[in-house]
Amino acid sequence: MYVALCFNKPYYKKKLGEKIDKIEKFFAGFLLIVLVITLIAGPLLLFSNLTSLPKTIETTSASVSFMMEVSENASTTYNV
Repeated sequence: MYVALCFNKPYYKKKLGEKIDKIEKFFAGFLLIVLVITLIAGPLLLFSNLTSLPKTIETTSASVSFMMEVSENASTTYNV
């Protein structure tokens, strides 16, 4: 919570009821909504039948590997 307070200092310095700039409203509202819609709809459109790509995308396999270093001498790798 302290980090959130540090990054939001300009917000906390505003007086209650003070007008918000239009550019700030634009970045906080419109672009955030566009980002969320893109993150949700982007993969749906890319991997659906509605895509306009010339060939189909067939995913046959995928793998992800995470490595977590616990101490300087030991590390653990998790394969998903």
